[in-house]
Amino acid sequence: MKKKKTLRNLILLSFLLGIAIAFYVISTRFQINAISVTGNVHYTEDEIIEYVTSDGYINNSLILSIKNKIFKIEPIPFVDKFEIEYLSNNKIAIVVYEKAMAGCTEYMGEYVYFDKDGIVLETSTKRLEDIPCVYGITFTSFTLHEQMQGSDIEKFKDVLIITQLLQKYDISIENIEFTEDEQLLLVTGDISILLGEENDMEVKIAELQNILPKLEGKKGILHMETFSKTDTYLRFETISEENKEEIKEE
Repeated sequence: MKKKKTLRNLILLSFLLGIAIAFYVISTRFQINAISVTGNVHYTEDEIIEYVTSDGYINNSLILSIKNKIFKIEPIPFVDKFEIEYLSNNKIAIVVYEKAMAGCTEYMGEYVYFDKDGIVLETSTKRLEDIPCVYGITFTSFTLHEQMQGSDIEKFKDVLIITQLLQKYDISIENIEFTEDEQLLLVTGDISILLGEENDMEVKIAELQNILPKLEGKKGILHMETFSKTDTYLRFETISEENKEEIKEE
């Protein structure tokens, strides 16, 4: 009996020692000491890290991996989802998938953000600087995560195309407007840019990268209705004067 009791104690001791060693290895070798963030535009890296590590965060890559397979990180406004990539025992990367916003429109003191299909992604009192506000689109009602009712879907697609081109050429635009005769108008500061119809849109937006610096400090309307690869004539109409200044003619 004494030998059996001693054997049981040895087995128990070995088991507890194994647990202690495993705990030590897990707690030391898998401790996270570096976090990187990718895919973020509307939130800073520090804001993303603070959010992900603020609620029930476990500073251990192995345990965190198991936890995130069971409990996904809840998204925040303007973010569709988060994913965590485990680069090594001690380093993780937070991948941010932001919502593909085409623009926003003002409604009842809030900004309604929508995608290319007119689906409402977020409503917020916060105005995002790199998302233009759109005027000249109509809707009768809206519900979060659903398409705006009574709206012109083709206009939303046009807005997304323009927004993507503006981002591609690093051009900051405050507003996108559809005029009464369905012409596209961009507004940046005191400059209004009349694009006309959706023809040759990338050619027009690309040219803005060269033209806008020349108009700095001025106030008026840049006419680009007929601008194309073959017709590079532009006309700038000042608001303070009746005369018209030709800024480029080839």
